[in-house]
Parts: sequence; C-alpha cells; structure tokens
Amino acid sequence: MASSSTAFSATSSLTPSASAPPSPSLASVGATLPTESFDELGDLQLIIGADGPDQARFTVCSRALSRTSPVLKAMLGGPWLEKRPANGDVNWVVALPEDDRRNMEIILAVAHGSFRRLPRTIGLDDLYQLCFCIDKYDISEGLMPWVDKWCSGVEAQVVWTTIAAKDAAKVLWIGWVLGNLGFVEKSAERLLKSTKPSEVATLASLDPTGLIGDIQKMQLETVHQIVKEVNGIWTTLTTLHAFSSSRRRCISTDIPNKELCDAATLGKLTVSLVREGFFDQKKCHGFDITSLLQAVSRIADENFSLGNLRSAHRNCGPSLQLKKLQEKLRKDLPAPVTKTSHKIVAARRKNIGVDDDKAEVKAG
Repeated sequence: MASSSTAFSATSSLTPSASAPPSPSLASVGATLPTESFDELGDLQLIIGADGPDQARFTVCSRALSRTSPVLKAMLGGPWLEKRPANGDVNWVVALPEDDRRNMEIILAVAHGSFRRLPRTIGLDDLYQLCFCIDKYDISEGLMPWVDKWCSGVEAQVVWTTIAAKDAAKVLWIGWVLGNLGFVEKSAERLLKSTKPSEVATLASLDPTGLIGDIQKMQLETVHQIVKEVNGIWTTLTTLHAFSSSRRRCISTDIPNKELCDAATLGKLTVSLVREGFFDQKKCHGFDITSLLQAVSRIADENFSLGNLRSAHRNCGPSLQLKKLQEKLRKDLPAPVTKTSHKIVAARRKNIGVDDDKAEVKAG
C-alpha cells in the first residue's frame, strides 16, 4: 500500500483468539449506543471510536467490508477475536476504538455504495486525516468515483505559490494515498525550493512516506553547493589580488588601473556577500533555495565597475559569472520526487482506477 510504515497489518495488529486473554463480551460493548444502519440486513455491528460522545454503533454487511478492504477481510475472516462467533445466536460485534467516527463513516459509505452519505468535497485537513484511514485499511477500487471530486476540492483551496509548508506536507500525503501525482510533485517542489530546511525538518511527522526527510537532505546539499560555488568566486579573486601581480581579473586595456580594478571588485563583492549572509554559515544555511538564488541574482546585478557603467572596466566584475552560475544552479536543482516514488504513486492510481488525465493537477 502507500506507506509500509503506516499501513495496517492484520497479522501484527490483531491478536489470535487462541492466545488472547479473557475479555468482556463485545456484544455488550456500546449496547446503549443508538445504532445507525448501512445495511438493514447487515450481519455485523461495528463500535467505532473510544468511549465518549463521539463513539458510534453501525450495522453493516461483513461481505461488503471484505470486498472493499483486504485488511478488514483478513480481520473478519481470520482466526482473530473479531471473527464471526461460532454460536449463530450471538450478535457479531467488533470494536474499533482507535478509529475516528467521521472517517469510518466515509469508509463504510464507500463499502456499501451509500452515495448520499458521501461528501462531494472534503477540506484539506479532513481529507488528510481520512487518508490515514484509507491507508490503514488499504481501500482502493471503491474510491474511484470520489477521488477526483475530493482532490478538486483541495485544489480549489490551494495556491501553490503561497501554500504554507504544513499544508504542502498534508497535500503530499493526500496525493500519495489517492494516487495524485500532481499533488505529490507540486507539494514536494514547494517544500524543496521555497521552505527553509529547518522548517522542513519539523514536518517529518506529518509525512509517513519519508519523502520529506529526503527533501530536507536535498535542500541541505543544494544550499551547501550554492554557498560553496558563490564563495569560490570570492576566494579566487582574493587569491589573485593577494599573490599575483601578473594575473589579474581585470580585462580592461587600462593597464595602470588593473590592480585598483581588482581591489574595487573584491571589496564590492565582499560587501555584497556579507550583506546577503554568505559568510555566515548558520545564516545562509537557514535560507530556502529560492531565496538563496535570488540573493545570487541581486549580487550579480551590482555595479562592480571601476567608475561608471560606461567605463573601460564595466565588464571586469563577476556579474556575468554569477548570472551563469545562477542559471546552472537553477537548472541542476534535484527532482524532489524520485523515479521510485513516481512508480509507487502510479501503481496506487492504477489500483484505485483513476483516469491518468484527471489525476494530474496543475499549479494554481
């Protein structure tokens, strides 16, 4: 399923009846709760949620659940406490105290084809939580009629250029579970390019896929490379100015002023790098990639000329070199979604049965 770290495991999470300690009769659990029915002829009652006002009792069809979820099929048909009672006169009751009532109502509606009970749109936060339930019970084909509508509802809330990092992490998980490659790519790109590495590190708990951890690693490596390349220009200029009287950066034919030109260029570049934070390792590594590349662009636009822009030294500074470097760095940015992740999302989309064209989401 979508995430091996979060997918529900029937074999590890359920206790075989042969070794289970005595427990209260499930038939009496939630007996005072009003019962809502998804199937009037249903053979199973589910108690959803922990004790409290949000706990609910539903009459459902065990076969419908088994067709919808391989996890529920294993739970209800295996040698577990949740299996059908041997005594046909005893009500079949299964308690799921860890599940959220609202999410399970949607899962049950999907399983029973209760279309009127399914929301056409779901908010970002609610769909994010629902995806944990979908992932836990490995729901696939039953979602096909609803995935496009739910994703479109989230897309209407999202402006990719300004989306908060926390929301981008949630969209990433939604895209992963619902097989929406557009969601995965756009949210991952937003996190990689426009979010500070320190902030990305705080989002790992929102992302069971592990992609955010990979993105943070890419960020740190990319930021380090940008700083190294830019500071390398300064280091080269410093070395030439201090140790070489014959090799100068200055390309002007104005021979007497070559040393002065190099000194002016070095001084201006030093001031610019200090201003933008390139000499402060802690500060510059706190920048997001987009901001760092914008800083390179600002430095490249500085007037490094000895005199005015029309002087013989107007092309002696590192502006052109910095602009080419910025273009190269931007072009070489790593892809935040690996080929392996692409295949996983594509397989998920295929399992759900979503049309490829409808699964793609364009940036807003």
